[in-house]
Amino acid sequence: MGKTGFVDNTNKAEEVAQHYTKGMHFVEELLRENERLRYKLIHLSQEMADISDNNGSSVLEMEDELSRLRALREMIQGQFEHMKKENHDFRQRYTELEKQNENFMNLFVSSCQIHSSLEEDIILLTMQEITLHMVGAEVFSLWMVDQDSGSLEIIASTDECGQFNGQFPALDDEMSKNLAAGKVSYFSYEGKEAKQPTDPLACIPLMMDGRTIGAIVIYKLLVQKNGFTSLDHELLDLLATQAVTALVGARCYARSDCDPRFLEMGSQA
Repeated sequence: MGKTGFVDNTNKAEEVAQHYTKGMHFVEELLRENERLRYKLIHLSQEMADISDNNGSSVLEMEDELSRLRALREMIQGQFEHMKKENHDFRQRYTELEKQNENFMNLFVSSCQIHSSLEEDIILLTMQEITLHMVGAEVFSLWMVDQDSGSLEIIASTDECGQFNGQFPALDDEMSKNLAAGKVSYFSYEGKEAKQPTDPLACIPLMMDGRTIGAIVIYKLLVQKNGFTSLDHELLDLLATQAVTALVGARCYARSDCDPRFLEMGSQA
């Protein structure tokens, strides 16, 4: 997700755009040539109609010229169809590159937002905003392992539709086992009984140094979303790694005797 990848994709997008523009100019030239030949064919047909029967040799010459022009017109038409298909391919590639660049930018901005503060409340709020507005999860909860009890406890939640009214269900045995193993789980209910409000759609462990220290559990997506996209998976992976590091750092900072002026001096150095 480095800056180099973003620049390379931008250069590719510009190159595809240039090819697309050249292709469009060539297509316009083919169309003009095609129109010119069409008028010439009409003119020759009219001349042939005006020639008397006693000018047989002229008629044959005209017919040969007409056949040649028709063959040339078919060749140009074939080139036009080829360029039309090529331009469609370039346009599709350009669209894909634009979307990829947008995804890279979203991931970069999300990563910067997560690490923009050492306040745990702000980091949690940022995680909730990313999960709600960028992933499109309407109902979800954030869990962290309590250092004293060693069990997962809910530390933040978002319930836009009031599905649980703040009373989120405890994690069941299957999710607990998957989280302990660091396994990401996406649940599908197709062909089964109708999904219940307490049935999760996804359970993403928050990992650090190979250990699960938290989880994001998603129960419902926004009404306009039909499922998780590739960008959603990348954003959730980002939260599973970057966000947990930021949270642990914020907690360590809150428990330390670090003087904020030390951070200001470090930033000026």
